[in-house]
Amino acid sequence: MTSSRFGDGATPSTDNSVRHASGVTSIILAGGLGVRFGRNKVWEVFGGKRLVERVIECLAPLSSRILVVTSERQAASFQGSGLESNLVIDLLPGRGPLGGIYTGLRASESPLNIVVASDMPFLNRDLLAYMLSEAKGYDMVVPLSDDFVEPLHAVYSKACAEAMEPLLREDRFTIRHLMRTVKVRHLDAAELDRFDPQRLSYFNIDTQQDMERATRLLEENPALQCSGIKTI
Repeated sequence: MTSSRFGDGATPSTDNSVRHASGVTSIILAGGLGVRFGRNKVWEVFGGKRLVERVIECLAPLSSRILVVTSERQAASFQGSGLESNLVIDLLPGRGPLGGIYTGLRASESPLNIVVASDMPFLNRDLLAYMLSEAKGYDMVVPLSDDFVEPLHAVYSKACAEAMEPLLREDRFTIRHLMRTVKVRHLDAAELDRFDPQRLSYFNIDTQQDMERATRLLEENPALQCSGIKTI
């Protein structure tokens, strides 16, 4: 699978502070049916951009490659979007996010991989860059907020794919099962407060009410866009 917009070996940013880009793939999970929202959320316009484009724009400077994992059923909706070459079809439909992450890691050639959902409008690039900088010696880097982990806003090593395989064979599809078998670096509250005291990085849009709240937040703070990059 190659990418036309963010192809293998491409340099998405000339910012010298992005030190990880050549070895990082970003994996965007976009396989949900949007049942609670009422339609496919990927194409909803927010802040002048479609949600998935907003996520890609934030991840591009951190990534040598961007993959969008979706279901075979949802793939047709990407026709004509310009993102067709970024698509990877879920290898294990019905296995939830773990199956989607496994699919992305299998397709990735990078030792480090950012994994996020396609409906996160307020990703914080500084926080993601910091997470990459903390990944050495770990299989996962995951925010821990109020005793709740955020595994869909995390960094995964390529090696996690191998650790997932027995879990998937045994129909243990929760990411918590994975976290018991790999070496995890949790980000604590103090670390998160440096970059995202409001915890908006992993705010996701599940419902129309979530979209309304996100719109209000952006109207109240137009600067609430994907942040710049700090030198790590």
